Amino acid sequence: MPFQSLSRGLLLLGLGFTAPAPARVAIELATLHVAGLTTAHGAGDETDAPDFLISVIRPHGHGSAHLPASGHWRLAENAVVTPTAVDLLELAPNEGGTVWWRRMDCVQDCAVLQGIPNGSGAALSQPTSGVCELTGAGGTYHLNLSLKAVN
Repeated sequence: MPFQSLSRGLLLLGLGFTAPAPARVAIELATLHVAGLTTAHGAGDETDAPDFLISVIRPHGHGSAHLPASGHWRLAENAVVTPTAVDLLELAPNEGGTVWWRRMDCVQDCAVLQGIPNGSGAALSQPTSGVCELTGAGGTYHLNLSLKAVN
């Protein structure tokens, strides 16, 4: 009965294999710096009221986060927004059980100023961040997003 022995061996081998657990990764708006205000709409217009809708695409759907959670920030030039949670992801391990951060350039109206070089990646064993510049209507914002593995 060689077939029966082989099937028992495969069953035992299968029971001994455990896949790496999904990695939990927190996405955070580390800072938002107002480098330049949008064009003034009249005398005394010395603030902007930005808000961001951040979309997260998942394998079986998508989600979004509105920053701030409700309304808009009221920001003057050189204002800095403090850290704000964006999302918590559960990522399946890849490439030998390591979760990677890879740079993706913005589609329009922003440029990556610092962070991970184009075409490369870094393991998320340490917190990782990248800064992009958002421009439009005369204004300039520097958005710093950070990623870190959490338990």
